[in-house]
Amino acid sequence: MSSMSTDEGVPAQSYTSASGASDASKDSNISNRKSHNNDPAWDLHLERLLEPFSSNDEELHEAKHYVKTNGALYKLVGKIVERNKARLHHAERQSSQAKGGNDESITLARMLENGLVIEEDYANYFVKGRKLGEGGFGVVYEATEKATGVKYAIKMVNGTKWSEKENFKFVDEVAIMKDIVHPNVVRLHKVYQYQSRRYAMVMDLCTGGELFDRIKRFGCFKEPVAKQIIREILSALKYMHIRRTVHRDLKPENILFAREEDLHIKIADFGFAKSANIVHGQPKIGGAVGTIDEESDRVDTSPNGATAPPSMANQAGISFKTKCGSPNYVAPEVLFSSSGYGVECDIWSVGVVLYIMLCGYFPFSARNTNTLYKLIKDGRYQMPSDEWDSISKEGKDLVRQMLQVDTRKRISAAKALEHPWLLSSSNEMSSDQAIENEPARSEDPASSIRSSIPEKKGIDGDPKQRRWGFFGKKDKK
Repeated sequence: MSSMSTDEGVPAQSYTSASGASDASKDSNISNRKSHNNDPAWDLHLERLLEPFSSNDEELHEAKHYVKTNGALYKLVGKIVERNKARLHHAERQSSQAKGGNDESITLARMLENGLVIEEDYANYFVKGRKLGEGGFGVVYEATEKATGVKYAIKMVNGTKWSEKENFKFVDEVAIMKDIVHPNVVRLHKVYQYQSRRYAMVMDLCTGGELFDRIKRFGCFKEPVAKQIIREILSALKYMHIRRTVHRDLKPENILFAREEDLHIKIADFGFAKSANIVHGQPKIGGAVGTIDEESDRVDTSPNGATAPPSMANQAGISFKTKCGSPNYVAPEVLFSSSGYGVECDIWSVGVVLYIMLCGYFPFSARNTNTLYKLIKDGRYQMPSDEWDSISKEGKDLVRQMLQVDTRKRISAAKALEHPWLLSSSNEMSSDQAIENEPARSEDPASSIRSSIPEKKGIDGDPKQRRWGFFGKKDKK
């Protein structure tokens, strides 16, 4: 951080007057501006400051560019940003000294410094309503903002028993969700710490339910419906992968419909997400191709650590090593690669989701995990004529390109959006139209699948996929 010359923690250059400034002062101010432009932490503070005034990512980018190129405005914003950084650094030092530098104080200080959390009671701003759901990491409620009447989802998270690793994992999840602003991703608006290690995460409210539940209702979808859903999923992934962020747990349970009456979706649950740009909540821009050691969150750029397949380097410039995900949806490289894996693992999972949407059952399914993983490793699946003869050749081709075992041949999110199946003209259907056009099905979609093919298990025949924890351990969820 720059040296401080005032009690407010503002660099001396920021006070250079606009009129009558010496050439030396101007050069100093330009130098300071360049240093800020190369400082990811400063850039993140600037983004947080401008975000409330920007309705989308493009507007936010334009606002940042305008501030950085407007001298007088840049100095004013610089004073605000530097003052805030200095105050939070001071709070971190005090908190660490008072509490012996434990991981709780350091984690909170880091979240405060990066604008990720607000130390205040959420109840001052929101009225908590009905309970929406409960998982291993918290309870979700509907809530209404007092000032606007707008409804949100609030996830109440209790971190009082977390380990240091779990603390930092939570910081990363919050940082990643705050970094992703896309219409097809559940947006994290604010995080309040209302008690020690107890957090309230204010997110978009999605009232249309899970894709999992709609597949259970209808068995499968018409192609125009599947196109709309896959197009939106891929749009979000293209945005995330450009930002070197991987979700790692894409499945119908984590794809939510914004409303019951349409097909607009949002990707949720970033508990397994990882970004090469964020380490322990801190922005980390650039760096060599390598693998992330998630025990320490260090990037290994040694020759042995940089042996990821070329496609990983091309798409994200980094590779990951932790084995995690949900068994039926996990990519083969996550299970078996010794050199790590990249963002391509998300595309494999989307291929599984698309396969299920078109026919109603898993492409890879077995009675035990060893057999299942062998099928996934070999990429062995079928497209039985009973269900697949009616699917267009373009639709089947996209599934095949997504379920390529070789990551170098697997299609990317950007290329998939240009695939003929998604570009082909067809009348898009609403959720109601999709329901009306579905053929009559039994209450249990799995019962309509031929029992002569034992590996063809309907998605309704399995409980919701229990996902792995880090290093293959299952969550107690």
